[in-house]
Amino acid sequence: MSKEEAQKQLQNALLTTYHANLLFLNEYDNNLYKRIDALSNAINSEEYTERFVLEFNQNDGDFDIYDIEHNIYLYDKEPKKKNNKSVNSINLDTKGSFSIFDPSLLNGKKFKKLDNETIFDKSARELTEDINEFYNIFDKEKLDYKNKKLKKIDKFIFIGTLLGRHIPSLIERTTAKLFFVCEKNLEIFRLSLFVVDYSNLARGDKRVIFSIMEDKNTFNDKFLLFLNHTPYNNYCIKYYSTDYNTSSFFDPIVDMISISKSTVFNHHLVLDNISKLAFERVNKYNIIQARSTTGKSYTLEKNRVLFLAAGPSLDENIEWVLKNKSKFIIVCIAASLNKLYKYGIIPDIVTTLDPQFDIVFNKHFRDEIMPKLENTIVLASMNTDQRVLDKINKDNLYLFEVMNPLHSTSAVNGAFTVGEMTVSLLLDLEVKELYMIGFDLALNQETGATHSIDYRSNKFDIKDIQTLEDKDNFSLKEDLLYVKGNLKEEVITTRMFKASVDVLSKTLSSKNKIKIYNLSSNGAFINETIPTKIDELNVDDFEDVINELKKDFRNFSKNRLDEEDMSFLKEEKDSICDIIKFIEETKYNKYNNFDELKDDYMIIIDKILKQASI
Repeated sequence: MSKEEAQKQLQNALLTTYHANLLFLNEYDNNLYKRIDALSNAINSEEYTERFVLEFNQNDGDFDIYDIEHNIYLYDKEPKKKNNKSVNSINLDTKGSFSIFDPSLLNGKKFKKLDNETIFDKSARELTEDINEFYNIFDKEKLDYKNKKLKKIDKFIFIGTLLGRHIPSLIERTTAKLFFVCEKNLEIFRLSLFVVDYSNLARGDKRVIFSIMEDKNTFNDKFLLFLNHTPYNNYCIKYYSTDYNTSSFFDPIVDMISISKSTVFNHHLVLDNISKLAFERVNKYNIIQARSTTGKSYTLEKNRVLFLAAGPSLDENIEWVLKNKSKFIIVCIAASLNKLYKYGIIPDIVTTLDPQFDIVFNKHFRDEIMPKLENTIVLASMNTDQRVLDKINKDNLYLFEVMNPLHSTSAVNGAFTVGEMTVSLLLDLEVKELYMIGFDLALNQETGATHSIDYRSNKFDIKDIQTLEDKDNFSLKEDLLYVKGNLKEEVITTRMFKASVDVLSKTLSSKNKIKIYNLSSNGAFINETIPTKIDELNVDDFEDVINELKKDFRNFSKNRLDEEDMSFLKEEKDSICDIIKFIEETKYNKYNNFDELKDDYMIIIDKILKQASI
């Protein structure tokens, strides 16, 4: 065969693979197909100049990518060697993996019951007691995740694709059924369509989720789909990184895995505190119905609202707040009350989410502050300690439901902190113009403090920030990282704060015609908000509207369950009874192997997910 014939045959093979991939993507991920097709059309019409080209390395016998702009080969002219190395790096062990597994819980440690035990102490103790049942069954060596040998790999992440020539071999090596493929550059991914058949990732019982050159919110949504599919397999998610333009993927992946850990959700806290108190209070207190036909505050909609959280920027801007307090409806979280009280600033609305008694009773709603709040509206979570509620003027007290609503028209928002919960509530109540101070979701960039000096602030050492590459573990509460700043190029924050940024950014993306001005100079950037320098604001005074606000809240709250609510709860009850019945019928079954147990387990999971969607 002549050289010309060989080249023509190779070209035909490349085009055949490319068109086969387009047919696959057209059916499997039509949005990605359209983006690839648009890029191809732009290249063919010379509207877009290619930066990367596909080249066959005759000496090595495989394909490389030539970067025209930087005059380099991405495989260093050794594509076959690098692909073989990548395949050999993946084995049936926990090296190179992510996990929702928290080894620190499986240490056999026991917590004694305390005389002054808080609800969090009690829940932590009960959760540990549950986990210790499993600890006592297994040998300690079997619980060592770091050096664990695996029988199989169920989930796999390809972080970066380059040409993807390593992917077919890794599919066979892992036995995985679910794949996540992410790549920063659409042009590079398009080149890979010429040399690897991606339909192999979705044949038979295999599934794949692609995230190619997408924004943060879309990436997070898709990765959450990946985690939520067969979530019991998240104990070990193997990955392979091409190490080309992939570093920015790791933090978002770890963020999503961190907030998906089962230990983040404490079922004891939900049952013993949230659900119990909800049933006790549903016919006693006014509960906000933001999704009802009247769930709208005309006063909040027509006037400017200033939201004051307890972040570091509250300290530097408190004098400005004092000077301009008559120009806004002031909403603050309870943790900001001490700072405002010192400056004689009385908020129109206060929100509280923290169910701990000592902190909220003695440090937030302190006795000397309460007379000043006699005319202030207080929005408290359904599980606020009763002794705190008794301190507040009941005529101005409104509860909001968390986790699982009893009312069919309650707006239950996901949140990590009272800050994003408050913003979500305000948006549900139709606020149109919102200004934020102290909602930094970032550290004091000089001291490492998490909050205002009048709050129980934690402090981090910001001089030595370790990246994920420098550590072999990750923590939602202790990790520090750099993120885009509100008014600065970047700021230091915690992984927990970043999770709040992501949650709120997603919430705001679904809202229309809302202007949110973020005035925090050292805060993290939040999507859909307008970074604004505080000294550039020029707004007018307006009259006190507290009486109109109270009228609004009375209109969209209720203190009883109506027929629609009862019907809503009956559906939930019937579904839960069905789950309980199945568990009772199967709990004494004898199983010969794990797969038999898994079949019944999956029936329960499906029933629970169906019930959760009601």
